[in-house]
Amino acid sequence: MYKDIFIDIVNTCNAKCPFCITGKNKPLMKKHLAPDVFNKILKSLIKNQAIDNHSTIHLYNWGEPLLHPNLSELVEIINKNNLLYGLSTNGSIEFNFPDYFYDNLTYLKFSLPGFSEESYKKIHGFSFKKILINIEQIVNRVKKGNSKTYMELNFHIYQFNLDEIKACSDFAKKLKVNFVPYNAILNHWDNLNLYLEKKLPYEELLDVSQKLLMYNFNDLLRESPVEYKCPQFDLLVIDENANVIGCCQLPKENKEYICGNILTDSWERILRNKISMPVCSNCLSKGLAYYINNSLISFDFINSNKIEKAATLDLFKLIIKRFKQKIFNE
Repeated sequence: MYKDIFIDIVNTCNAKCPFCITGKNKPLMKKHLAPDVFNKILKSLIKNQAIDNHSTIHLYNWGEPLLHPNLSELVEIINKNNLLYGLSTNGSIEFNFPDYFYDNLTYLKFSLPGFSEESYKKIHGFSFKKILINIEQIVNRVKKGNSKTYMELNFHIYQFNLDEIKACSDFAKKLKVNFVPYNAILNHWDNLNLYLEKKLPYEELLDVSQKLLMYNFNDLLRESPVEYKCPQFDLLVIDENANVIGCCQLPKENKEYICGNILTDSWERILRNKISMPVCSNCLSKGLAYYINNSLISFDFINSNKIEKAATLDLFKLIIKRFKQKIFNE
């Protein structure tokens, strides 16, 4: 039934991203998904024919998966159930990968808020030099463990890091991994809704206006098709308490966004709630669903031959020109 299942195996992240659900709102108590509970969740999904061996278990949503103290045990459980899995990490944690870790690892992604010490201070709060060392070490280990594992660097584009894109692209080439740059967005449905309704607190609005690229926000709202089907309906998002959340953008602290619990509620009830949540109707009618799923623009022109031969300053000028064409129709 589902090809992609996102399971937040931890409820926190060590990064300090101001626009992210877990980066901005740290939980009072850190919690991780116990291996036996994780196994029960997978067994329930398999029993209800929600997943099969073609499905991918994404071991994250907004948490940092390498923070899980028993991550290797979770991977072992995945392997025993003959399932595929993927990881996304900020690359801040040194991790000792056991040999079996790579068997069913289909992909590994690294999230980068820029490519300088200054950019990391503004968003993640890590040592940039340490991040580069960790990423290179992890990439080399994964390549030795499973040469078929897909790897990429996700470069989050902010207003302040446009001139760092080329350097990160070169780093990806050096490591022989894919480079995927896209717009950073406001990753919290409640706050995004407040932004739309012009009710976002001034300090937060100021932060958005100075760091994020929101030039296409109103355009995408207007472009939202009347019969638009949100792709989030085809995903399954499960938190560290085995609750199914309506979609990846909804903060799990709000009980109205919970469809039910995999371990205690009937599968029929969970499915019924997932397709009939008021917040989903609200999100679709406002065009926010279309914006959320179409705002992560990948700038393919950055990887063109023209860009690869350009100096950093020329790259910066070309990107600004493209943005002006979008904003001012120049």
